[in-house]
Amino acid sequence: MTFASTFLLMNTVAHLMMIVMLHSATATSAFLLTVPPSVKPVSSKHQRQHRSINSSSTSKLQATSKVLQLLRGGGSSSSFLETLSGTIAPKVGVVTSTALYLAPAAAVLQAIKNDDMGDLNPLPLAIMSIVSVSWLAYGLAAKNANVALSNIGGCVASIGYVVGILPLLSKNKEQLRMTQKVLLGGTTAVLSLWTFLGLSSSMTASQMAHYLGLFASGLFIFLAGSPLSTISKVVHSKDSSSILGTLTAAQVI
Repeated sequence: MTFASTFLLMNTVAHLMMIVMLHSATATSAFLLTVPPSVKPVSSKHQRQHRSINSSSTSKLQATSKVLQLLRGGGSSSSFLETLSGTIAPKVGVVTSTALYLAPAAAVLQAIKNDDMGDLNPLPLAIMSIVSVSWLAYGLAAKNANVALSNIGGCVASIGYVVGILPLLSKNKEQLRMTQKVLLGGTTAVLSLWTFLGLSSSMTASQMAHYLGLFASGLFIFLAGSPLSTISKVVHSKDSSSILGTLTAAQVI
């Protein structure tokens, strides 16, 4: 089993385990937060005998319930979720976005140094240049500094990758034509969308940012699947070197 397929398999298993854990936590929380009438004290005698035990159990149940509510996203976890979504997640997003754009750097520089593409797949690099520009447009429209700043470097890096490999593609006319079509088609789609949204008199700034975000998200799906464009070659040759491992890992993260 290749590195790429092993990494994807491990990631899938981890996600499935997380889903099972969250489902179990939800079911347990629902059970703990619901006290059946049959377990309520029925007499003052029983209350006196078990007062200390009940007090300790109640404290433990309350503490457990708070933890489970935090996992479920309810109750007193609102401040934590606000901090997570408003402060922590954007900063993590900047790091992961930067890691994604830098992932192909070593392979591209090696190809330029050797004056040969080798097994490097140009399709993800071409799509990445369109994706980075689209996310930058969304960040500017939404006035989101984290998105905008993280994609400025991405635009420069991804366009630099394409500029660097284009001379190398002259040895492979099929790859060259494919890269040219992706760049031309992607640029046409991006400019057409910007023109339509910009000239629409009924379009508010928030609506414009919303559609730009949807467009960028859709393009990212193509970027995530683009390394698999050589899957038939991988299967027949039993060699996954055309699937860039660092880029695949960065996309999964």
